[in-house]
Amino acid sequence: MREVKTIGADDARRGIAAVRAAAERRDAAVVVAIADAYGELLALLRMDGAGPGEVAPAIAKAYTAARLGQNTREIEAASRNPKTGFDLAGFADPRITGLIGGVKLEFEGEVVGAVGVSGASAGTEEALAEAGVAAMLEPYKTVVEEAP
Repeated sequence: MREVKTIGADDARRGIAAVRAAAERRDAAVVVAIADAYGELLALLRMDGAGPGEVAPAIAKAYTAARLGQNTREIEAASRNPKTGFDLAGFADPRITGLIGGVKLEFEGEVVGAVGVSGASAGTEEALAEAGVAAMLEPYKTVVEEAP
């Protein structure tokens, strides 16, 4: 039997707080979604000023990054490749998206969750999602001691 590693509610709260703080420093009003290893929603924040139309894309970005085990930037680039590109509808899952702003959360070689951000430029969304991922991983970092 296989055990699935996944993030939990406390991890999601840390991720939400980190994205919110980073967005406020950039004067950005975004929606942030945190998904577990299965891509299912654990936490959602729609910051003051973020439009309601940004909720579904943020959720889809987190879902996609977790389910496919790739950042959505990679999926977007692969789908647009002139030689090997593909239609995202081929996944037969309407929640899959190629919108940039979804970042996977990896721990010990496994995807354990993801962050999706919507409501800013693609680069800003991705940077904010990365801040959320870093905050969720922080408690799990091991101290590496230098050899004498």
